[in-house]
Amino acid sequence: MNPVRSAEGRKMGGYWLRRIEQLDPVADHHEIYRISIGFEFPWDYNRALEFALFRTYCVPSISRLLDATGNSRSGRRNVTTTRRC
Repeated sequence: MNPVRSAEGRKMGGYWLRRIEQLDPVADHHEIYRISIGFEFPWDYNRALEFALFRTYCVPSISRLLDATGNSRSGRRNVTTTRRC
């Protein structure tokens, strides 16, 4: 079996790979996702998120809408993102 690799070519391994292999893909898909995003591929997921947000805000029609409505929030964080539950 070929090892699972990240975008940088690193082998995914160690504790977290063994943990994922023990989980049921159907019943435990949320846990598998949490492990992969947080421990195995954080760089990859962060770049994907940055690209998705960049792409969204660079569409001219979206940019005009955000500018017209004042919802661009450039330089400000939404209050709800700083609140702890």
